[in-house]
Amino acid sequence: EVPATCLKEGVSSYERCDICDIDIGKTVIPKLEHDFEDDYCTVCESHKSIEYITFELTEYGWVAVGKPYDGNIREITELIIPTHTDQGEKVVGIEKLVPSYLGNCSWENLKKVVIPDGIKYVFKDAFSGCYYLEEVVFLSAPSTEVEIHGSPFYHCNKLKEIKWPEKFVLKDAKECFYLNKKLKSIEIPEGTTTLWMGLFNGCISLRKVKIPDTVTTAESMVFEDCYSLTDVDLGDGLTMISNRMFRWCSALESIDIPDSVTSIGVDAFEGCDKLKSIVIPDNVTIIMEYAFSGCDELEEVVIPAGIQEMCGGMFAGCHKLKEIKYKGTVEQWKNIFDDYGSTNPYSSMNKLFGGTGVERIICSDGVIEL
Repeated sequence: EVPATCLKEGVSSYERCDICDIDIGKTVIPKLEHDFEDDYCTVCESHKSIEYITFELTEYGWVAVGKPYDGNIREITELIIPTHTDQGEKVVGIEKLVPSYLGNCSWENLKKVVIPDGIKYVFKDAFSGCYYLEEVVFLSAPSTEVEIHGSPFYHCNKLKEIKWPEKFVLKDAKECFYLNKKLKSIEIPEGTTTLWMGLFNGCISLRKVKIPDTVTTAESMVFEDCYSLTDVDLGDGLTMISNRMFRWCSALESIDIPDSVTSIGVDAFEGCDKLKSIVIPDNVTIIMEYAFSGCDELEEVVIPAGIQEMCGGMFAGCHKLKEIKYKGTVEQWKNIFDDYGSTNPYSSMNKLFGGTGVERIICSDGVIEL
């Protein structure tokens, strides 16, 4: 005899064939109803959240998914993700809590989500649309590694804090924290190799970021519009400053670019109007268009001798920048430009320093007056 619970049907009896010894009938006992007291079922100990969650079987196993609209969901302020389905199967992941057609209306008072140990996957859009969510807490055991896929926190406008598991990895995390306007700091997990496109785009309260040495690649717009960002540790493995990576980071006053970087992309630091000085590492060979345009307070720039290409508008609008320090010789500087010495306003040199305050290039063996 198998008793019924709130999570699983029961079986009271079997009828077996005396010849082939197989079951030919059984009596099924319906599941019990949940009996909630202080938000927990007195029978199965599930949190009342289970009434607002449904489950889907995926290639990873059973995952928790938000139910279609139920007016009572509006009352929920804290959600604890169930560890088992209503049939008693183990839950391993979280899919989208808010169906796309509902916008933010179904969880409009949800402030906190608790993710218990055993949840190993948080998938794309898991919390997207939970505009009022403030806190996410992982209760994972130290040995449990959690995979964060895609952009589960997309547009969580009020998310202030994520209490991460001890071990977690980001996978294809494009715009993972897009428009998390209350998020103030984050340490990217060791082992991450890529900063995905728009990873922290629009995180206007983000002040501090630490990137591990394992990160080598950055896609575009990683920190774009992070207006409060002041403290950035780029680690020692990054090979590029990507297009628009720090665009409009208007509070950024200084940044140490690691020696591992070899290129600086289009608009990389555009609009960083408090940035006062920048030292380009020796391994950088190319700086793209408008990389430092609109850096109003920029006064000091050091360029390595190994630079091979500097593109137009690189310092456009940098009117306080009066001189460039170049580690190479005068002859090396001249050899960078095919049309050096041309008076044509569209020549390489004129396009590079037009609209700036630059008056001279200080080389290792002399000065070039512009």
